[in-house]
Amino acid sequence: MAQIDPESEPDSGLNEREESTPEQYPVLNGHRFFPTILIGSPFVQSTISSAIGGGRVGDLNYTITNPVNDSTLSLRGDLGFLLVLLEFQHALDEFVALQFKTIIIERIAAHEESILSQGLTGEVGFELGIRVKIWETDRVYVALSGAYASSTLVGVTPLDFLEDVLDGGLESIGSNSLGRSENTDLFVFGSDVAFAPAPYLGIIGHLRVGSADTPQDGDNNVPIASLGFSAHLDFGSLINTPIGVTLGILTNSFSIGVDDLATRNTSLVYGLSYTGWKNYDFGLEVTSSRLRQIDEETIFTGQLARIRMWFYY
Repeated sequence: MAQIDPESEPDSGLNEREESTPEQYPVLNGHRFFPTILIGSPFVQSTISSAIGGGRVGDLNYTITNPVNDSTLSLRGDLGFLLVLLEFQHALDEFVALQFKTIIIERIAAHEESILSQGLTGEVGFELGIRVKIWETDRVYVALSGAYASSTLVGVTPLDFLEDVLDGGLESIGSNSLGRSENTDLFVFGSDVAFAPAPYLGIIGHLRVGSADTPQDGDNNVPIASLGFSAHLDFGSLINTPIGVTLGILTNSFSIGVDDLATRNTSLVYGLSYTGWKNYDFGLEVTSSRLRQIDEETIFTGQLARIRMWFYY
């Protein structure tokens, strides 16, 4: 029977294994990346990410036309937003990962004018995608991706009801006149790049192109594109403080959640992350956007704040 040395440390092997367990979070050149929900991550790895938040868009302009005398009435108002997002990415190996994302967006009119024009609307969507790593060095990481996304917007819109009455009379009123339901499908392909010039600094680039089938005027195969960059400053490498700061910009010709309101938007994202946990990132993101309204030459603004978490496994 083997004898146990009382002076031995039986758990030393366990401690060594725990200390040698590799971190799962994305690292290049000693820099720990903490991606944003808006621009995303280029890395092929297994992750679960979630976000919950809210915000507003303001100065929306709505025009209603009376077909009898061609007079118009302009309405302006604000909308409130609530958002919940959950995303899974599972790496099959070091080169390929599969993705699934689901998102729920609720829009609530905040003024009398926007209550008339937008009422209460909600959008539920999902996305299926794939990511493939094509190149990696100590400082650079490049991946390609493709995805199919679909969303359904439902709501109660008094303005549509009023326009139907003005256009077709009371006989045009149906059982669903106050409600609407719209489906949007899109396919996108693109590339993501991560670059770490120093242990305290990381940069992510994002490019997407594709097409969408939208309910606006029966539009099919509408070309869409998005381009974005984010910079990540890790104070853990600078002053040994587990805080990360992110600044990013994204310009997008199509966004689920406002695709029935805007043709394109440009957003600035500001992020603050806690990076002290080994395989978690937890933080706050604030987005400020400028959007061009559909069928109008006007620009309206939006602000959205969300709490987000990334788990790497």
